[in-house]
Amino acid sequence: MIKIRQRIKVLHIATLNRPIRKDLGYGPIETVIYHIDKGLHELGHHSIVACSGASYVAGEQFTTIEKSFSEYWSKFTRL
Repeated sequence: MIKIRQRIKVLHIATLNRPIRKDLGYGPIETVIYHIDKGLHELGHHSIVACSGASYVAGEQFTTIEKSFSEYWSKFTRL
């Protein structure tokens, strides 16, 4: 008997503070979303990530803002 696996569709909603990237090496949520998206995509599932335009994802990217908030920060920004 051949078991047919159903394809699922998953929407990941990322924070807007940092982009989703492999090389970021920052905080857990961006790294977790990157790896879950990559794994689901490799298994043939439809993975959608709502994130900033500076992100790199394996599945489908739904851009919510052009740049992550952290990219607007500079040493000259005042609080």
